[in-house]
Amino acid sequence: MSKNVKSYRRVKFLWKYLAPVLIPLFDRLFGFHRTVYKPVEEPFLLVSNHTDGADPGFVLSDVRAYFRFVSSDHVMEKPFQRHLLHFIGDPIINHQKNSSDVVYNDMLETLKSGINVQLMAEARVTDSGQTGYISRRNATLVKEAGCGFITHRITGGYLTIPRWADERRKGPVFGEVVHHYTKAEVAQMTEDEVYEAMCRDLYVNAYDENRKAMHKYIAKDPAQSAEYVVYGCPKCGTVGKLHTKHDRMFCDCCDFEATVDDYGFWHSKDMAWDNIPEWNEYQKQLIYDLIDGATDPDEVLVEHDGQLVYTMDDKGDVHLADENGVLRLYKDSVEVLWDGKRVRVKGTDVKKVSYSSKGTLILVTEERDFRIKTKVPRAPNIYVVAIRYMNGKKSV
Repeated sequence: MSKNVKSYRRVKFLWKYLAPVLIPLFDRLFGFHRTVYKPVEEPFLLVSNHTDGADPGFVLSDVRAYFRFVSSDHVMEKPFQRHLLHFIGDPIINHQKNSSDVVYNDMLETLKSGINVQLMAEARVTDSGQTGYISRRNATLVKEAGCGFITHRITGGYLTIPRWADERRKGPVFGEVVHHYTKAEVAQMTEDEVYEAMCRDLYVNAYDENRKAMHKYIAKDPAQSAEYVVYGCPKCGTVGKLHTKHDRMFCDCCDFEATVDDYGFWHSKDMAWDNIPEWNEYQKQLIYDLIDGATDPDEVLVEHDGQLVYTMDDKGDVHLADENGVLRLYKDSVEVLWDGKRVRVKGTDVKKVSYSSKGTLILVTEERDFRIKTKVPRAPNIYVVAIRYMNGKKSV
């Protein structure tokens, strides 16, 4: 008997008795409005948009079936948490240092064993409140596994706790199964059609949704720490010089000022938008222009000190290497300085770049697997967008 099937039986037994007790408490705690759905056919791949760290709980509340969650390795950094989650949930772990083929094959094996898989299709919580990039390989997986798939959409989660937030807002979250595509339906669909269905069903713009619903999301300091996501000044165009306090944002280089209201919308006389998705498109262009305009490859374009530089060992444990590290961006490279050491690597040689939580930059090079955290709010996306651009890709 395979490990997957053994784990499946144990975890399914646990959740049969735990879920009825925990789900009502969870829903009340997070203000979640569920719509219960019981799948008529298994196995399936369940894909959902990603708005909040609590999203797996929202999915579990809505869809009454057992499935193995796909989890990023940052959730497993602490040994106790790692062992607990393996015992009660047996997740499929997406290790950043590995090729994407590894997690793909784990999902494929699980589905072919007759066990359902749940995946946050964007891979990480949305930065802006707008559904981000969805890998086409999710559609390839469905066709190769010969299974059905369920699309599940969450709204309100982002405004309840935006990517940058230090505190959860009081406001509603909603979940719904958009469609269950059965095996017979999938058999009649091309891979392109499967992918288009996923992208269409999972698309959410939190601001467009709330412009219609006008739900309030109340917080004491609603702008606090927005620098984790917003880094480009709309007035002077500088990068990484914004700071926040209570419901306000300021720029260190000019007199720009903006406020955020109880509905999540931003207001300033110096910008033509009131939402993060449009702000994000503007600030990504600032990064592209910064790189294109640099003439000296050794000129530091952006620098952040006070960085907590962690390295990951072969067991997946994360160790603090230096709490006063430095992170630098150049025209064609990125540099990490820690404990008297330094690694400067060209963007084209970075094996993987991403981020987790609010500000942890994940940088995998030939020499090191870094987790770079920060003592003060700093947007990791500055470096993600820049490195992707160095590789000829514009971030979506």
